[in-house]
Amino acid sequence: MAIGLTALLWLDLTQRIDKLATSRSDNTQWTISQLEVDYFRLVLAAETANHDDLGAVAGLRTRFDIFYSRWRTLGRAEAYALLPEDARYKAAQAEVNRVLDAAVPLIDGPEAELVAGLPDLQAQFEAIREPVRTIALRGLDIFAEQSDRQRREIVALILRTGLVTLVLLVVLTIAAILMIAAGRRAREDAQRIEEVNRNLSMIVETSLDAIIVADAQGIVRAYNPAAEAIFGWTQAEIIGRPMAEMMIPVHHRAAHAAGMKRFLTTGERRVIGAGRVQMEACHKSGGLFPVEVSITHERVGGRHVFVSFLRDITHRLQAEADLRAARDEALAAARKKSEFLAIMSHEIRTPLNGILGAIDLLQATPLDEAQARHVRTLRRSGDILLGHVNDVLDLTRLETGTETLRPRPMDLRAVFDRVLENQDGAARKAGNRMSALVAPDVPPSLLADDRRLSQVLLNLVGNANKFTSGGEIVLSACCLGVADGQARLVLSVADTGVGIPTGDRARIFEDFVMLDPSYDRNAQGTGLGLGIARRIVQAMGGTIDVRDSAGGGADFHIELTLPIADAPAAAPAVPDRDRAAVGPLSVLMVEDNPINREVLRAMLEQEGHRVTEAADGTAGVAAAATARFDLLLMDISMPGMNGTEAARAIREGGGPNAATPIVATTAHALPAEIASFRANGMPQTLTKPISRAALRALLAGYGADEDLSPPAATPGAGTGTADLLDPAKLAEFSETLGDTRFRDMIAQFAQDAAVFEARLAAGQDDASALAATAHNLAGSAGMIGLPALQGLLAAFETAVKTTGALPPEALRADLLRTSAETRAELGDLVDAD
Repeated sequence: MAIGLTALLWLDLTQRIDKLATSRSDNTQWTISQLEVDYFRLVLAAETANHDDLGAVAGLRTRFDIFYSRWRTLGRAEAYALLPEDARYKAAQAEVNRVLDAAVPLIDGPEAELVAGLPDLQAQFEAIREPVRTIALRGLDIFAEQSDRQRREIVALILRTGLVTLVLLVVLTIAAILMIAAGRRAREDAQRIEEVNRNLSMIVETSLDAIIVADAQGIVRAYNPAAEAIFGWTQAEIIGRPMAEMMIPVHHRAAHAAGMKRFLTTGERRVIGAGRVQMEACHKSGGLFPVEVSITHERVGGRHVFVSFLRDITHRLQAEADLRAARDEALAAARKKSEFLAIMSHEIRTPLNGILGAIDLLQATPLDEAQARHVRTLRRSGDILLGHVNDVLDLTRLETGTETLRPRPMDLRAVFDRVLENQDGAARKAGNRMSALVAPDVPPSLLADDRRLSQVLLNLVGNANKFTSGGEIVLSACCLGVADGQARLVLSVADTGVGIPTGDRARIFEDFVMLDPSYDRNAQGTGLGLGIARRIVQAMGGTIDVRDSAGGGADFHIELTLPIADAPAAAPAVPDRDRAAVGPLSVLMVEDNPINREVLRAMLEQEGHRVTEAADGTAGVAAAATARFDLLLMDISMPGMNGTEAARAIREGGGPNAATPIVATTAHALPAEIASFRANGMPQTLTKPISRAALRALLAGYGADEDLSPPAATPGAGTGTADLLDPAKLAEFSETLGDTRFRDMIAQFAQDAAVFEARLAAGQDDASALAATAHNLAGSAGMIGLPALQGLLAAFETAVKTTGALPPEALRADLLRTSAETRAELGDLVDAD
């Protein structure tokens, strides 16, 4: 394209130069310059001509012919073709044409007529003097402009031609560079292709699998050494021969031919592209052997190419057969072992039940202290042995498939509660804190064998208590999603104990495996618990594994997919409000005062109830959302979220305790506040100090809309020793906590009271802060048995709530004096003991 464009430009340049040459040959400029000269000669000839001088008349005709010819030549000149369309120039041209056209008949006529018309002809010639001059000058101007324009056009054309030529050179240079680079890449590609071909050839030649290439007619085109070793044919013997006749057994050749025809006709694939397929092949000797074959198809140059990869699997199939036989023998031996263990376990369990029954009967008889101790030892040992036997029975039932799951609607939260209740004693013995967290998205009713699921969780929580001391154990559940009426759950048992080494995490789920099998190990057991748990989880269609816990111990994860039950889970038995005594209850105690918490917990546990503590309203709401309780004891005055707000949040939250009875506990409450308690879901108020009798009455018929506590001490009573200390309450307090803990609590209360006295005497704290402290001290004073101090502290709190300011000086002075005297009496009491 660049060469063609350059050629066109050079052609145009040549033509323009030729035009310039033609213009010079026409001598247009000379013609223009001679026009006016010829005109003046014509005028002179007309003036000198007369009838006496015939030669002058002939000269006139000659000058007219010359001017006329010059005029007509100039009219045809290229320069005058560019004359502007101007009226002035058109008029001049028309005037000259008129005069010349009128003079032609006279000039060409008889001499007599010419001579006679000379005067008039002279006048006409004189009249066109100015038009002739104007046209001549304008023609010269046009010629000059045209010459300048042509010069500019030629210069521009030369520049364009040079530029195109330069571009052409650049393009040719770039093209040359690209061609050189393309040639280099082509050589590199050729080298790579050659290297790939060499590598491919080497792979084919050294492959342990047979590689055979055939065309659409089944003719062998390539055949590697591995194929020679497998089939016995050499390359020279088989290349160019039909593959079906050389390698395919006779009874498979018809099917092979039909399959090839079907593929080539319709493109239907069965073996081709189906991956590895096991079939029979034929050796050169005629023997048959199993092979694993994979066939691929390609089109190369419009031709079909089939590449087969074959492997002789004779040895592998033999090894698999041997392995199956060994497995069957091992399974048979395992079944015999399981049957033996089941028989022996039943045989052991029968007399063991008799032994345990006899121990129960023996415990009911009068025994001295040594005999009772021996009987308790027998009972503990018998229970441990019975647990081992039960583990073996579970293992054999799960292994032999005789154990069947019995799914029924269950509440996972209730299962968690039972597990924690069962393990509460072990946790206390090890100094562990246990808690359960169930996400709100876990369905309330699931279809599963809750007995077996509880067995798994009991095993995991029991192990956590064995290997954790003074730590924390968290049992949690969350829902990963719900689809097709089934919930995908993750259950977790995490502890802060010693943890499990990474290398031992896989084998702990094996039977009879203990990470510390020595005789002096701390944790006793048979090593069957996790193996049984694994089998139960697998029978439920789930998985179980262990990983590191965030607290540094072990975290067991169970993933289960359980159907969502249409029917609700069976509700736990509701205590009978009319009976005088109740069975064990699950109680949530929300109390910010540590003394009150410890005393109330001891009272509840001594009555056989299970207690969960929360130190403030926020923690109480959180605990109430994770597990169901039979009863909630809610302190009212607490920092942050108070008891009224916490009760309202539990009622409105719709959690497992939205309908659970909540009892308000407070050291002092105004009538308007008690009405507020009832409006927020706490119809019953238990006034501190809480006595054992009041607590028993509450638990015997909890939920009644009444106040079962004794009235508080009257503020302003005398402050003698009998009023300062309540001996009966102090004795109950000491009996509940024990002597050591009783002394510690007394010392802590005295210290807190001294700090309050200092703050009240300084008068620097605001009234609301002092009222909050007075509320806590009043509760503790009531629990310990300090009626006078409790009454004054309650009066102080009431005055602040009523007026929003500190009470009168007299009440403050009385409170400071009574607090100091009470602390002194407590010190004397502890020293006397």
